[in-house]
Amino acid sequence: MTEPSFIVDVRVRFLHPDGRVTDGRLAVGRPVQEPDHARCLAVLEGLSTPDCALHGNDTLQALIAALQHLAWEIHAFIERGGRVVDERDDERDLQSVFGRLWAPTPS
Repeated sequence: MTEPSFIVDVRVRFLHPDGRVTDGRLAVGRPVQEPDHARCLAVLEGLSTPDCALHGNDTLQALIAALQHLAWEIHAFIERGGRVVDERDDERDLQSVFGRLWAPTPS
């Protein structure tokens, strides 16, 4: 099996509510069109989230599904008290990164 081609590959650090710090990676593979659907790999290293392929009718749907998956997983981590920082320990503004896909929980 060949290594997937990534169109997004961002290194972060996850600051867990219990004080642990883990190096992390957010990555999205290049969407691939299959005969009857498209798929797109979503990678979220540093949390206990397995890599997964998200599917759609076409490559745009698959790409959006992969980005949405990452946004929801990270949002859930933050809702539990976690933080996401860059290599300089600056807080990542994930709402501006994900835009409408961020979908925070209503208050």
